[in-house]
Amino acid sequence: MDSESPGIALRDRRLLAENQVFRIYFDQLEGARGTEERNYLVVAPKIQSENQVTGVSVLPIKENKAGLLRLHRHAINAETWEAPRDFADKG
Repeated sequence: MDSESPGIALRDRRLLAENQVFRIYFDQLEGARGTEERNYLVVAPKIQSENQVTGVSVLPIKENKAGLLRLHRHAINAETWEAPRDFADKG
């Protein structure tokens, strides 16, 4: 399956492991020229709240500036500015 993001294509996804909380996938992505290959481990939660909340985020502020990360998220086919985050436990 190909992604919509220019120059990035999802070539393969394999389920590596799962438990009652998460599924872990190994994704292989290919760059625009077909020569650049990237490998990712994706940790996907099984349980999501009604509004899709699955974790928490922290916005670091220093000298009135916010610390963000610019990342390509192939799961949503977009480059994003993101705050550091992690998954939340049920409850």
